[in-house]
Amino acid sequence: MKSIFPAATGFWVVAMIAIVGFANASFAQEATTANSVATESTDAASSDAASSKDQSTQEQPTVGASQDDQASGELSVAPLDHVTYPPDRPGWASQKTPYLKGSNHSWVVVTQPWDTEEQCNEELPVLVRAAVELYAQNLTGRECNPETITQKWIDKELVSRTHVGTLSIGDQEMHEIAVQLHFDDQARAFLQQACREELLDERMRVTGLGIAASFAGLVLLTSVLNMAAKRYS
Repeated sequence: MKSIFPAATGFWVVAMIAIVGFANASFAQEATTANSVATESTDAASSDAASSKDQSTQEQPTVGASQDDQASGELSVAPLDHVTYPPDRPGWASQKTPYLKGSNHSWVVVTQPWDTEEQCNEELPVLVRAAVELYAQNLTGRECNPETITQKWIDKELVSRTHVGTLSIGDQEMHEIAVQLHFDDQARAFLQQACREELLDERMRVTGLGIAASFAGLVLLTSVLNMAAKRYS
């Protein structure tokens, strides 16, 4: 019995060691398998994320391109208040301020944009006369006789250039008329004479009023003296 018990004990010890070793090997294999699965899952997730990022990156230029196309389409439409002049519009018509250097002065008058040319012709004489009167007033320091400065004289002596044309405001075609007024020594002499006549007329009016007032005062004084003489007589 004593010899059998140690042998049996040794057998069980060897069996337990084998079982434990097999269990450890199984656990190690399962852990390795789990790690492999986790690694594959991580790689797959990373691959999916990279693919999604690449796809998003590829789609972004398309969105940007469509936005650029839309912006280009919006810019291709002119604003409603955008003014476009034709290529054949003369350069002098763009003169913004009067040229008052030297002995030959020029003043450009341009009508507002109108639907018809007839409307421009109605406005032009008013603008031209206002410009001539302002020039004469700056020249002499006083107002000129409006009856002396006639539209016929302006058209004959001052208007040197005329432009009748069209322009576009947004997508609408409008009409305009521009004239260039030329003031030389002869024109300035005429305007100065017109202003002197206006000054003379003003003085005559003042003198006439003074004479009328004096006459009225004299008549009143005579009436008072006559009434006083009758009372004392």
